[in-house]
Amino acid sequence: MQSMTGYAKSGIRYKNLVLECEIKSYNHRFLQTRLTLHPEIEQYDYFIEKLIRENIKRGYIVLQIHVLKSNSEPVIFNGFKLKGLQAQLLEFKKEFKDNLLFTLGDFMDLCNKYYSSSSFPFKFVKKLLLNCFQELHKTRLSEGSKIKKVFMDKIKGMKMLVDEVEKKIPSFQAEYKAKLTNVMENSSKNESTVANRELMQLVQGIMVTEEIDRTKFHLNTLGDLMNKTGNIGKKVTFVLQELARETNTLSAKISSANIQYSCVQMRDLLEELREQAENIE
Repeated sequence: MQSMTGYAKSGIRYKNLVLECEIKSYNHRFLQTRLTLHPEIEQYDYFIEKLIRENIKRGYIVLQIHVLKSNSEPVIFNGFKLKGLQAQLLEFKKEFKDNLLFTLGDFMDLCNKYYSSSSFPFKFVKKLLLNCFQELHKTRLSEGSKIKKVFMDKIKGMKMLVDEVEKKIPSFQAEYKAKLTNVMENSSKNESTVANRELMQLVQGIMVTEEIDRTKFHLNTLGDLMNKTGNIGKKVTFVLQELARETNTLSAKISSANIQYSCVQMRDLLEELREQAENIE
């Protein structure tokens, strides 16, 4: 099981440059990406997006690729292009004379155009990304193991509460049986319609066996999902929705204060599980 949150950073050397990739992953219902690429890498944006979708199924992915100059090798300039830069600067000076406002940033932008570097082959970019994805999966698995532990503890707590409710059901049914007997004894022929209506309501209140059984089944399903690999986030969310429905039905049918308290505790645990489930891939 993987979490949707994670962080990874990786680098690779190419000639006198270093490519550095950084990935941050956040919660999201689907897969959404935001890319920040160096100008020389932008040509591969489609293939980078494709690689992301092949390796990550859910989450908000923020990916950045930077190009850093290495200090171990000298910076190489293209002499022919530098002459073009000089001619362009002289033309600017002639046209604008003293009114030319030229900042250091403008100069650096021009220099980047004349810096001599070969295009990065995609195989280097791909290798960089795959290394970074591998690191990201490690962090997401680590976070996923923490979420799994929380889930297993909460599931155990839910099962204990369901067992408590099941043990309290007989005494609750005995109380309702006494009420049924009282209604039947005190009803007259003229009041038979009202009595029958009350009887139906009381009988429905006793019949909670199905809700208990379904709650146990969903809890076991949830426990089985925790031991599976792959993308289980949406399945976990669905099972939690079913558990919430059964818990609410159980709470609505039973008016016993003791059982109601257990149902409230179950709903609290379910809410905590929902918060954790939002982070499962």
